[in-house]
Amino acid sequence: MKDTLSIPRLSLVLLIGPSGAGKTTLAERLFAPTECVGIDAMRAMLDDDPYSATATSDAVEMIRIVTARRLARGRLTVIDAPNVNIEERRPLIKLAQKNHAAAVAIVLNVDAATCRANNDKRASVPKLPAKVLERQQAAMKKTLASIKKEGFYRVHTITKPEDFETFSIQRETMRADRCDAHGPFDLIGDVHGCCDELETLLSKLGYAKDEQNVWRHPDNRKAVFLGDLINRGPRSLDTIRLVMDMVDADSALCVPGNHENLLVKWFGGASFPPTHGLKATLDEIDKLPADDWKALKARIAKFVKALESHLILDNGMLIAAHAGITAELAGRMNVKRFALYGETRGETDGYARRKIPLWALQYRSKARVIYGHCAVTEPKRSHNTLNIDTGCVFGGELTALRYPEGELVTVPAAQVYMEPDPQHARPQDEVEPPKADAKKDATAAKTEATATKEKKTAATPAPETEVTPTPETEATATPETKTEAADVAKTEPTPTAETEAADEAAPDKA
Repeated sequence: MKDTLSIPRLSLVLLIGPSGAGKTTLAERLFAPTECVGIDAMRAMLDDDPYSATATSDAVEMIRIVTARRLARGRLTVIDAPNVNIEERRPLIKLAQKNHAAAVAIVLNVDAATCRANNDKRASVPKLPAKVLERQQAAMKKTLASIKKEGFYRVHTITKPEDFETFSIQRETMRADRCDAHGPFDLIGDVHGCCDELETLLSKLGYAKDEQNVWRHPDNRKAVFLGDLINRGPRSLDTIRLVMDMVDADSALCVPGNHENLLVKWFGGASFPPTHGLKATLDEIDKLPADDWKALKARIAKFVKALESHLILDNGMLIAAHAGITAELAGRMNVKRFALYGETRGETDGYARRKIPLWALQYRSKARVIYGHCAVTEPKRSHNTLNIDTGCVFGGELTALRYPEGELVTVPAAQVYMEPDPQHARPQDEVEPPKADAKKDATAAKTEATATKEKKTAATPAPETEVTPTPETEATATPETKTEAADVAKTEPTPTAETEAADEAAPDKA
C-alpha cells in the first residue's frame, strides 16, 4: 500500500536516522538535488573529503547558514544528516519557526543489522566504527520517545524496508493561498457592528438578497471582509450572521479581526474586562433566548477558528489581511498575530489623519495589500498598501475597494456609535501637521562647542525622512499608489516590543 506524507510547500524537512538507514537514497528519490543539504556533501565542499571528521563541526555550521538563507527565500529545504540527537534538532526547529516554515521529521527507524549491511555495501566509504553506530542506535531510541513533543509540524516514521520504495511526498498549498480566485472582488473595511451601513454599502455595490436571504452579486463579484465585523456598533450579531451566510454561500471571503478573536476567547472562558466595545456585543447576546444563543455561539466559534489569517488572491497580486502583512510573512505559517494586530505600539482607539504603520512604509512588493484595523479619516496609501478602515463606528464612513477597478465606494455613518479615545482629535478638529524643513543643514551644529551642540540637538527636531518608492514599486504602481510619496511625509517611530502575553490580554488597541 502506498504511503504518502503531505507537507507544506515551505518546509524544513529533517531526515532522521543512523548511518546506513537510507536517508540519502530516500532524499534523492523524493526531492530535487538543490533542495537537499547533506552533511557528506558539505564536508566534501569544505575539506575535499565527504567523511572528514575534522570538517564535521564546520559542515554543521554551514548547513545551518545555508538552511537559514533558503528558508528566508521561501525555499523548501531537506537536511540529510543523522539528526539523531535532540541537541542537533532543537536549533533547526527554531530556525524553521523563525522563518515561519513547517518543521517536518521523517524518521527512518531501521534496525542495526540493516544499517551495518548498508554501510558495508559502500566500498568507497570508510568503515563506520561499531561504537559510533551503537551510539546512534541508542540515540534513536530516545528520539522515538521524544520526537512528537519537540515542536515538529508533522512526524512520519518508516520502519519496513519495503516502505522505502512506496513512500511518497505530496506538497500541499497553504490555506491562505487562494491565487486561483481572480475576482472581481469588493474588499470591505472594519464594520464593527454597523450593519445598517453595511447593508447600504452592499446595495450600493450592486449586491441584493436572494430567496435564501443571502446577499449576492448578479455578476458573481465576491465580497472580501477584512475582519472586525463586531463590537462597538449596535448590530454586531446581525453583521456576523450576514457575513457567515455570505461565506457559506460562496458569495464572500473573510479574514479574522482581533475583535472576532477576542469574542472567541471570551467564549472559551478567558477572563478580561469587556472593554473596547465587547460589552455592546455581550449586551446583544443577553437579549437572545438561551437555545438561540447556544447555537449561534457554536457557529461563530467554528466560523472564526476556520478563517485564515490572511488571503493571497488573483495569482498573488492581491493580499487581504486585517492589520496588514509584510512581504516576508505573506503565505507563511504562524503569522496570525501580525495579521490580527500588526505592529503593536501601545496605541489606543484613535481616528487619526496620519496613521500609517511602519510595515506599510517599508513595504516593497508587487502584491497589493488591503487592510484595516487602525481607523483613519480617509483611505491611506503607502507603497502598494491601502488602509480602508475609515472609522464608520466613530462616525466616519464604511469603505469598500472595488478590485481590480481600484474604485473606492463609501457610505457615511448614520451616527457616532462610539467616541474614539479623547487623546485623538475628531476629524473636524484635526489640523494638518506643519512640514519640517527637509533642507535644514543638519551639520551646522558641528562647529559649535560640545555643550552648545548638545543643547541645540535636544531642542531641534530631526529632519523628516522622505519615503521614495523603489523602481519595482514604481513600475507596478497604480495611479493611486503613485501619489503616496506626497501622502506620506514621514516615518513613524520604531514600535516598542511587547510580550505576546500582554498583547493577547489586551489585543484590541485599534
